Amino acid sequence: MDERQRLLDEISEYCDLRVRLATIPPSAKWRGMYFNAVSGVLERAGKLGEYQRLMPETYSPLRMYPAGELLEHVAVAGALLRSPQDVHAGMHEVGRDNALYFARSLLGRTMLRLLDEDPYRVLQQGVAGRRQSATYGRWRLERTGERSALMHFEQEYGWIESYMLGAGIAGIQVCCGGTGAAGQRHES
Repeated sequence: MDERQRLLDEISEYCDLRVRLATIPPSAKWRGMYFNAVSGVLERAGKLGEYQRLMPETYSPLRMYPAGELLEHVAVAGALLRSPQDVHAGMHEVGRDNALYFARSLLGRTMLRLLDEDPYRVLQQGVAGRRQSATYGRWRLERTGERSALMHFEQEYGWIESYMLGAGIAGIQVCCGGTGAAGQRHES
């Protein structure tokens, strides 16, 4: 058994990776830019070499790739950032760092200006971006009050409670001033 498989097996002891991989249909795919974003997180953390040794594949940003592969990449990144035992905290960091990095980019800063610091509009943009990024499931946003909303996920295979939550919290923090455009980080 190779090192990558041993790590995936160890990670599976602390999260439901095997169960998720078994339920994902072959038609479920994500754009390559999400794989590349995971690599960026590890590069900024100084762990890119170790990650590339375990996950040497390269991905075209616009091409679609199996969703199960993305889950493996996110889980390995989470384990490398923290540990296999603390993989969910690591996946939260991956999602959070991706959102913060995007918010600091030229496109991210432009979009945030266009969205006018309205958290609901940021959530709407997240739903629209998801439709263009994945071939499965559905996200639906429901406004429940002036300052509240519910996000409904249907047939979602990614870790909502860690990976996506990290990205969502960071996106709202950036929009509402919790993280400055210069990239200062505030704990959530």
